[in-house]
Amino acid sequence: MKKIPVFITFLYLSAFGYSQDSKIAIGVAGSFDAYSVKYWENPNLSLLDRKYQFLNGYSVGGRFEYHISEKLTFRSGIFYANKGYTVDYSFLFSQPNDPSIPRKSTIKAGFVSVPLMLGYESLATERFKIIPAFGVVVSGKIHESEITVYEDDSERKSDLSELYTSVLSSSQFGIQANLGFAYFLTDHMFVLLEPYFNYGFSGLNTNIEIGKPMMYGGILSVNLKL
Repeated sequence: MKKIPVFITFLYLSAFGYSQDSKIAIGVAGSFDAYSVKYWENPNLSLLDRKYQFLNGYSVGGRFEYHISEKLTFRSGIFYANKGYTVDYSFLFSQPNDPSIPRKSTIKAGFVSVPLMLGYESLATERFKIIPAFGVVVSGKIHESEITVYEDDSERKSDLSELYTSVLSSSQFGIQANLGFAYFLTDHMFVLLEPYFNYGFSGLNTNIEIGKPMMYGGILSVNLKL
């Protein structure tokens, strides 16, 4: 029973013992990610019956922030990001509801992403700050999945030939710009909203994509200054 007051005291100090002048902040974050890329109309003469459509994704994870100076911050963290695309087939077949003819495939991949960015405090009031940031994001694939719907409405991993199977990139790299709006709920807790734009140097499936992929969206995080 004697441990309970000590534990309560520890929680109290953890919650209220932070300083606004601290150089370190940690937080949890989530984002909506709109993925944009163009696809080849006929990447292979035998594949003219396919149409691709990218899927919007999301990411969740934790972030870290260190004040290098009064206005300059280094930002990083680790996030799980989900990305993908769909394939619509237009195979010609004579028998309706054929269980061997695919109608649509959904390909998704999970990545671990690490941003490495510098932020600069350009405007500040007592509770509100505008903090643009710029840097790079490095991602590594940890898993992928593919589900195909067939003409009989059954769903399973496709048994298509090698020409039709997806070959996803194992890593991605891009440069990113964020425009951050921070609002301090207390002296040590703040909410950060960051609209962002990411220009990628490597796509999700370079065999079917034209040019470089782009992502844009918004990141929302809740942070504590330690």
